[in-house]
Amino acid sequence: SGDAVRMTSELDRIKGRGYLNVWNSKEISSSTKFQYSNSQLTSKTGIEPVKLRLDDVGYNYQNVFVAALGIATVLGLGSSFIGGQLGFILGYASALFPVTLVGIGSIAPALLGDIINKSKYYIDANAKKKYVKMNAGKFLAGYVLGLPVARFNTGGFSNEVEFFQIRPSNNAIEDKQMFARNKYKQVDIARSSVVCLAGSVAECIEYGEASGTNANDVNTLYELMNAVDPALTPESVQNHVRWSAVTAYEILSASKPQFDKLVVAFESGLPLEECIALIEGTD
Repeated sequence: SGDAVRMTSELDRIKGRGYLNVWNSKEISSSTKFQYSNSQLTSKTGIEPVKLRLDDVGYNYQNVFVAALGIATVLGLGSSFIGGQLGFILGYASALFPVTLVGIGSIAPALLGDIINKSKYYIDANAKKKYVKMNAGKFLAGYVLGLPVARFNTGGFSNEVEFFQIRPSNNAIEDKQMFARNKYKQVDIARSSVVCLAGSVAECIEYGEASGTNANDVNTLYELMNAVDPALTPESVQNHVRWSAVTAYEILSASKPQFDKLVVAFESGLPLEECIALIEGTD
């Protein structure tokens, strides 16, 4: 992982020899129609758009604010009773803590949500299981779509993966020009947009509703669509999001055995090579 061109060319070469079947097996062509309505999304997948929870950050901000005020009050009372230098520090903390927390929640809600959610995984086994399945779904979709891996972290509560946003072509000059412009065709970002939705879709398939804990992927999704040239209309943006959800559903539904194996692998912290072997059935 880490080298987009090298990983893509190596896996493509191995696939060309007949050893890989799943890698880059989902074709997205320039003729693809990125158009789905809410009703079409639901009829194709059984998922209502609101169940994807794309606007959530995985926690209730109001509850966090109330908790911050409660902690600040305790610290303030403690400073009054204790006095001295320690009392001064507690008094200072009582004022600083809620302001800092509210500031982080306003500027980077996804960062605060990530901290809160990962703390929750220590005590909530069901939330942890959802997190594992979200990551496994994301990896499976990206692999099927042929996106090279940028980062693959093992251990912790679950393996975590990040992909390069664009699949390199066989033309290095064109790729370099496209990246330099930072402007893409709609088809160029299609693979990544599916991956951004795959975690939420995986949760919906398993539980009927996503946890709303993948705010970073959602941000990436909209950043990619904002980079499309010519610019997408608001209606086209929503159509593309729904198309991405349907495509993620098709990939995950067609690869249920591989997904189940990946869930165990991600929970066990298996390395990238073993996860690929599980997908390809060579374990």
